[in-house]
Amino acid sequence: MPDFRVSGYEILEVINEGAFGVVYKAKDKTTNETVAIKADHDGLSNSALIEVDVLESLPRHTNIVGFKKRVVEGDSLLVVMEYLEWDLKTMREKLRTPFPPDLIKALIFEILAGVAFLHDHGFVHRDLKPANVLFGSKNRTKICDFGVSARLGCLWGGGVGTMLYKAPEILADWHSYTSGVDVWSVGCMMAEFVLDKPLFNGRSDAHQLECIRSLVCGPISLVPLYMAMSVSLSGATKLSRSGLDLLEKLLAFYPWHRISARDALNHPWFKEDL
Repeated sequence: MPDFRVSGYEILEVINEGAFGVVYKAKDKTTNETVAIKADHDGLSNSALIEVDVLESLPRHTNIVGFKKRVVEGDSLLVVMEYLEWDLKTMREKLRTPFPPDLIKALIFEILAGVAFLHDHGFVHRDLKPANVLFGSKNRTKICDFGVSARLGCLWGGGVGTMLYKAPEILADWHSYTSGVDVWSVGCMMAEFVLDKPLFNGRSDAHQLECIRSLVCGPISLVPLYMAMSVSLSGATKLSRSGLDLLEKLLAFYPWHRISARDALNHPWFKEDL
């Protein structure tokens, strides 16, 4: 059992540990409910305060991780959330096989639904990636980890996010940016799930921007994108023209050409048969 205690909870195991904190699987001693408890290494950190602010401000939504409560233990602020078995990064690593096309479509739709809800309520996630999307036994996809989120209107320059999923405007250190940075990240995830590898795989922020520019010049061209996406997927169905069209709109180089998450939910790709 981990050497970590929280009043009212039985700590079961470590789910994940990163540079900034640890997530534990725990059981509520009162309700017997299994939950996740997130503890930052720095205790009362700015990211913990931001995450609590976002989760407490949002109404419940199917595709946003459920917030249970905040717990103060000593000088630490802990976030208690609903527990889901997987994050998409770990899930892909455990499966060791590409996601099937029907699962990719379901995942992208639910991620977009969560992103649209977040944007509708005035927040931008700013670090969307497979590790920050949870997947549970009831086949529900839920966005988590809001520690670098920001309110719309407060999106000033800064190197937030994870390189493989950063929008060009963040990589280029624009003075300000929009909710389109999240849309770009969803596009990167969609391409990665189809290809079973990142579409843009730079060695640094500057190189990542070069990789993007080599494929995406101005409004994205379907020709090089189609060539990149038409690889064999171990027998799986290739991404259709309609799917490529959605990807084109998600990965438009300039944010003012990018589709919104809300509009993307109505794209024909989600209605076509596989």
